[in-house]
Amino acid sequence: ELSKQRQIVMDTTSSMQHIQQTLQAVQHLYHRQKVISSLKKYQVHRLTNELHRQQDIAIETVNFVTTMAIQEQQDAAADAINFIAQTVSTEHKRELERQKE
Repeated sequence: ELSKQRQIVMDTTSSMQHIQQTLQAVQHLYHRQKVISSLKKYQVHRLTNELHRQQDIAIETVNFVTTMAIQEQQDAAADAINFIAQTVSTEHKRELERQKE
C-alpha cells in the first residue's frame, strides 16, 4: 500500500513537472508572439509614416513643377506681348515719319 502511494506521489510529481514545463513553454511562446505583434505594429506605423512623407514630397514636387511651368508660360506671354508692342510702336513711328515726308 505504501509503495502504491509512493508511486502515485512520484507519478503526480512527474506530471506536475511536465505541466509546469509545458506552461513555461506556452508563456515563452505567448511572450514571443506579443513581441512579434508589437514589432509588426511598429513596422506598419513606421511604413505608414514613410508613405505619408513620400506623398508629401510628391505633392510638393508637383506643386513646384506646376508653379515653375506657369511662371515660364507667363514670362513667355509677357515677352510676346512686349515684342508685339515694340513692333507695333516701331511700325507706328515709321508710319508717322512717312506721313511727315
